[in-house]
Amino acid sequence: TSTSTTTTTTATTEPCPPGRYCPANSSTPLPCPSGFFCPENSIAPFLCPAGSYSSSANQSSCTVCSGNLWGTLTGATSQAQACPNTCVNSFISGSSPSDHDESADCLCMPSTFGANGVCTLCPAGSYASS
Repeated sequence: TSTSTTTTTTATTEPCPPGRYCPANSSTPLPCPSGFFCPENSIAPFLCPAGSYSSSANQSSCTVCSGNLWGTLTGATSQAQACPNTCVNSFISGSSPSDHDESADCLCMPSTFGANGVCTLCPAGSYASS
């Protein structure tokens, strides 16, 4: 009597981890480069949008520029590169990259007037109405 045994191997698919990307037909997750971000299950890295940066590899999100800084560069690897511009006598109220990507994001402070990131103090005896 002859006995034959057949073994079947079933491959399991693991999700691509955050901070890495898994191109099609790749068996190993690749590190997400600086200037990019890779959320879970990425097949390719995404450029950091304007108003944000990623200073090191393996990031699952980009860091939003802080304070009153803004800039238009995508794929930045430092805050200085991403947001070299500063709002003058104004502030940025939002906390997403799209709140830090153009001068129009700078809102004039009380007792100032202007537009596009440059606000001037009101002359003595006057005030800004809007």
